[in-house]
Amino acid sequence: MAPTNLDEHDGVPAILREQLTSLLTRHTLDDVVLVRVLIEHYNEIAATANRGDTRRARRDYQSLSERVPLPDSHEIKVILDSFALPVSALIYWRDGRNRLAREELVGSLEACADLVASYGHTFVTCRQLHLANNYVRVLVSEGKTGEAASLTTALRLVISGDTARWPFVGAETLVLPLVGDWRDAIEMQLLKLEHQLQMTPH
Repeated sequence: MAPTNLDEHDGVPAILREQLTSLLTRHTLDDVVLVRVLIEHYNEIAATANRGDTRRARRDYQSLSERVPLPDSHEIKVILDSFALPVSALIYWRDGRNRLAREELVGSLEACADLVASYGHTFVTCRQLHLANNYVRVLVSEGKTGEAASLTTALRLVISGDTARWPFVGAETLVLPLVGDWRDAIEMQLLKLEHQLQMTPH
């Protein structure tokens, strides 16, 4: 089932904690710790990009992606892609390279769906919806307000349980309807997007 609240334990968000716990059933503790550390580094790179230093963020991203040896595991590669690609998308978006940002977000959505379908990960739906909202933000930046508005409307239906309106891969992996704090959080994101669309010239 999808999480109903945003609780953290020992500084680890519920969604990430659930995914790391799932990894522990098939991988060594050392490998899972490596995944956790890499995700923290990707979060730091995202913070660098949000401060406006996209050149350093891209350099650090490439260094982390290319120089750290990973276990020979498709599952670990996919879970890292699900966290890394949104950071790459953020850097591209901050640099105004919107098409590349959207491509990275689609890649991350594919990774999330793969985690559920291939490895039974749970608590992924909220991340999928958050990534979809980020995709809308990129569309707005590109001036594609009609497409952005249509997608926002579709996502409102999706969170209520209409998986047929999900425009990305993995509709069958969504756990819906979304409830609790996570529904509130996703709806707040959608409200902000709708307000942004209203303020954007058509």
